Amino acid sequence: MQFTSFVTLIAAFAVSASAASIQVNYYTDGGCSSYASNPPNVPTNGLGCYNWKWNGANSANIANCNDFRRCSCLFFTQADCQGAVQSVTYGGNNCASNWGHGFESFRCQGLS
Repeated sequence: MQFTSFVTLIAAFAVSASAASIQVNYYTDGGCSSYASNPPNVPTNGLGCYNWKWNGANSANIANCNDFRRCSCLFFTQADCQGAVQSVTYGGNNCASNWGHGFESFRCQGLS
């Protein structure tokens, strides 16, 4: 009986951990209000670089920080997390703007 309860507890933890996510949105204006697109399956460990460029996008933000205590992202003007960088934090300074060029990559981290 205790083994079954332990397995159930582990399974519940795995489901809740997998539900944690960060939603990044790109916008056509410079103020994060005219939605353009959002990349799927954003890595949340802060280690990987996500290359995502949307033609006509000039700003980006964290639209949702699901099941994390805090979420932050770095947006880069060049691919492979290179070039000038802007930092955003969900619930704080949450709009990175690069009018005329937008962003080509980003890296995000969610903290439990």
